[in-house]
Amino acid sequence: MAASRPHRYEIDMVRALTIVGVMTVHTTWFTNTSTSFWANMVMDCLHYTREVFLFMTAFVLFYNYYHRPTNWPQFWKKRFLLVGAPYVIWSAAYLLYGQTYTPTLGGYLSKLGFDLVTGTAWFHLYYLLITMQIYVIMPVFVWLVKKTEGYHLWLMSAAVLVEAVMMFVFQYEPAWVNGWWGPLGAIMQYRGQVFFTYEAYLMAGALLAVHLDEVHRFLVAHQRALVRALLASLALMVAAFLFSVEVQHQPVSFGAAVLQPFMVPYALLVIAGSYLLGHNWNLRREQHPHLSALVLLISDLSFGLYLMHPMILEDYTRRYGTMLAGLPGIVATPLTLVAVAVTTIIITRLIGMTPASPWVLGRAPVPFKKRPAAARMPSAVPSDSSSAGASAWAPTQVGTSQAGSTR
Repeated sequence: MAASRPHRYEIDMVRALTIVGVMTVHTTWFTNTSTSFWANMVMDCLHYTREVFLFMTAFVLFYNYYHRPTNWPQFWKKRFLLVGAPYVIWSAAYLLYGQTYTPTLGGYLSKLGFDLVTGTAWFHLYYLLITMQIYVIMPVFVWLVKKTEGYHLWLMSAAVLVEAVMMFVFQYEPAWVNGWWGPLGAIMQYRGQVFFTYEAYLMAGALLAVHLDEVHRFLVAHQRALVRALLASLALMVAAFLFSVEVQHQPVSFGAAVLQPFMVPYALLVIAGSYLLGHNWNLRREQHPHLSALVLLISDLSFGLYLMHPMILEDYTRRYGTMLAGLPGIVATPLTLVAVAVTTIIITRLIGMTPASPWVLGRAPVPFKKRPAAARMPSAVPSDSSSAGASAWAPTQVGTSQAGSTR
């Protein structure tokens, strides 16, 4: 059996930054009007989060399983339990909380069944559905990557081209897609809930895991150029938003759409930039122990934070909505974000200490005084050995059982 692969601290930073981005998007959404120009432009620039999480899901899976023989039935049994149980429990809970069903037992069960199939019990649960779709296709995904060894740059280029075309179709819905029926019509209706919509980010995560040493060296050697490219892509996102709203007179929600062609280069460059930030933090993390502890804590709790924060955010804005409405968005949003984040972290950590943790959070209980495993491990270097993990939320190391989700 292959030796375990070292922990990747860079991914801890990417995971922590992304869950904070998710919570920021949702808080901005809740504390501003739906027609707010500035709030929608901010959300437009933060809508890369789902792409990053899907990238991380593929990265963690390939990092852990590509270089070792895999018993796929055993893989599915373990993965579906880790993600499937929280998916069912939280879907049931959010459906009860939102009361969007006919008030009978039959009405509740019927709506729950529909929501489980479509990932629509609450606005963020689609990601768990996509994660399970990725588990289903993993044998084929691994086979494809192995069969195309030597042509991975072409494979990635084709994936990006297909992604850009799909995003154009999804955003602008040209006339030739109108009236699509059957599977194609279902994909158009539920395009945010199917794995293929995000195939370029899945491919990027898989190929980074396979070529980690080479890509790591390339990113580190070209940091300044990548930062400039990231800023240029951010400027393009803002320009596209302004053009849609001010020139085409589209609603701000159209300009801030998650699935749009300009997101493709932007999200990929955000992934590269986040990885580089994680790399530079890793080089200095022992010099800043308190910040490092916070990053590791947020990363360690990220799955629970993702699952729970919309309910706490909804409850918070219901309770204090009148007060928040009297404040400008630039004040209400950060106040709400901090309150919701702190509350969610505390509750998630407390649940994570109980026997309910595997069912609610997809991970084994962690005693209160026990530090995250990542914090106890030595600095890591790129390696081609193997390890176990679940998805974007799982630490890239052996001995954990954490599962892996954004508007």
